[in-house]
Amino acid sequence: VDGYIVNHHAEITRLFFKCEYVFAGDLTSAQGKLAFTTQLAEFAATPVKDDYSLLGSTLGCGVDFIFIPQGFPDQNEDQKIVMVSKEQAESSIAQLKSYSVEQFAAYIKKWRGFGFKRSKPLRSADTCLECYLANELRDSTGQANTFPGDIDLIIRDNQQFKAIVEFKTHNLPTPIIGEHYNKYLAEDDRRLRVLRSLSAHLKVNLFFVIWGPNHPDIKIQQISQQQETPMADVLMEKNSRQLAVWLKQQDQCSTGIGIR
Repeated sequence: VDGYIVNHHAEITRLFFKCEYVFAGDLTSAQGKLAFTTQLAEFAATPVKDDYSLLGSTLGCGVDFIFIPQGFPDQNEDQKIVMVSKEQAESSIAQLKSYSVEQFAAYIKKWRGFGFKRSKPLRSADTCLECYLANELRDSTGQANTFPGDIDLIIRDNQQFKAIVEFKTHNLPTPIIGEHYNKYLAEDDRRLRVLRSLSAHLKVNLFFVIWGPNHPDIKIQQISQQQETPMADVLMEKNSRQLAVWLKQQDQCSTGIGIR
């Protein structure tokens, strides 16, 4: 899941799907809007839309499908973000709307209910927009309205969500076994706090997986929904298939789990 917004009351208010687009037509003209809407209609028939819609229905929130001009706003700054939304109570997606980068930041703040006086610098991201929101754009109050955090992996068994998995990369040469969830609370408190809120709303387990490209093993910690202390520690060989089997056993999934 590309993004989910959590407000002051620890409620999940929106889900975000994002992708960059290249469109040569004129979105200000009726013909251009029709051509773009036709392309979106093709997307609306894909399984991705259904997956997001199911999660939104489970959480009781709407879903926004966000289409960002490639390189925006560093490039193609004259274009706009295009969004179609599906509200929880509606069976179909709404008509497309377009947003400037400032309007989109205000939209995020509307659903989050607050902005950030200080924003953690974002060195790289999937889109230029995410870096721009974190590093450069500030609203009239001087606050940043950053793109919401994503979900690394969410496990679903048919129509039932079973677990959330957060992956933490450990690049230092120190052993994986010495790494732990509480160590990262100070530097990434908000991200981990909203993950706990999400797992509580879904009533599923939250697993914290610490791995590194230069380490032969991984460490898994199960995080309590009520407390910040891990409930269990597991150390295993770094093997995606072995991890998938272990996660399946924890949540008694009837279907297989694929992790790449």
